[in-house]
Amino acid sequence: MDQRCRAQKRGEAHHRSLPHHRPPRPAPPRGIRTHSPRAAPHHTCRLRPAPFTPDNSPHITGESHMSTIQPGTRVTADYSFHDEDGTLIDSSTRNGPMVFVHGRASVLPAIENAVLGCSSGEHLQLRLTPDQAFGPHRPELVFEAPAANLPPDTPLVPGTELFSGSGDRPAFRLRVLRRTDSGAVLDGNHPLAGKTLLVDLRILATEAGT
Repeated sequence: MDQRCRAQKRGEAHHRSLPHHRPPRPAPPRGIRTHSPRAAPHHTCRLRPAPFTPDNSPHITGESHMSTIQPGTRVTADYSFHDEDGTLIDSSTRNGPMVFVHGRASVLPAIENAVLGCSSGEHLQLRLTPDQAFGPHRPELVFEAPAANLPPDTPLVPGTELFSGSGDRPAFRLRVLRRTDSGAVLDGNHPLAGKTLLVDLRILATEAGT
């Protein structure tokens, strides 16, 4: 069994240097403007409701393989995420186990680094700083968008998600904080930006990549 995982079984905290999370590019204060490499001038992009994309990933069933987790390994794990106040943010009790292939960037890099070399049955407890999780909260990503740039048929209540994108640039997800007389105040930060996360992981199964 990998030495790092044995340390976790003894209840020691798991810490390592991790790459910094790259927050989304700041939005300008007078609406959403995007730039396409094929078009020199900037142009205003109309915001649209964010699409709903349910997670239909299948859960692994049957006998688990006892190989250690390496890049390409398919991992199934029970999990819970709490903030430092002890408030539950998410858990497998609500949504079922997380299933991911190591190295495909479908989970936080901190989690991928933590489970590397571990096996089925291992229990890890992690404390992730904002830089290891969803980045610091950046005030410059909070701005007011004019009504002309907002979707006319979407109720702009707090928490509504929108996205902005144009040309070859990926969609930039935004949340409505509040409506104003001239538009709405939007936030481009991740909802968990600036938060330290307490993560509890129990690896249920591993399957070597093919």
